[in-house]
Amino acid sequence: MKPRGTKELHSESYTQGVRENMYWLPIAELDKYKAFPSFMKDYLQNEHSGVEHIVTDERKEKIKVFN
Repeated sequence: MKPRGTKELHSESYTQGVRENMYWLPIAELDKYKAFPSFMKDYLQNEHSGVEHIVTDERKEKIKVFN
């Protein structure tokens, strides 16, 4: 995510014809929201460095992180 600049998100993202809405959420308040992927609330509580590519398939309950 961008560390600087505005918090405005401009997206024209659709899934199966339904427009997706994106919002910035405070990490400290994630427990107040229903967010996906579901493991992300815990994952973001730890510090990370560098770029990570995260692929999830919750149908199979697998999580892969590529550094």
